[in-house]
Amino acid sequence: QHDLNNIPRDKNSNMTDYINLVIQQRISATKERYKKELDHKHVELEETKRNLDNTLRTKNKAVDEVESLKAEIVTSDGREHDLQMKVRELHSTILNYKDKAIAHDGAVNNERAANTEADKLKNCME
Repeated sequence: QHDLNNIPRDKNSNMTDYINLVIQQRISATKERYKKELDHKHVELEETKRNLDNTLRTKNKAVDEVESLKAEIVTSDGREHDLQMKVRELHSTILNYKDKAIAHDGAVNNERAANTEADKLKNCME
């Protein structure tokens, strides 16, 4: 390799012009290559950004669905608790009716026994 700076310009102006032209061409080619690479990277970056936006939208929809399901579970738990309370209330009502029925049966039996005793007394009196 020759040191290009040592070439006297006045003696070899054609050579100097040629070397400058080659250097300019290489600089232009390098700039063009870097510009193409940069454009390609920009396209890749835009595609990555779109993919991330889509992923974020999908994630947000999933979060919304989870929150909705949580709300449904809370509502369902509330309904289940209400139903359990109704079942307890109905069970208590049934027990009260059973107690009343037993008391009624006892009263009926007592009334029959009293009527029987009354009939016996009536028969004895006659």
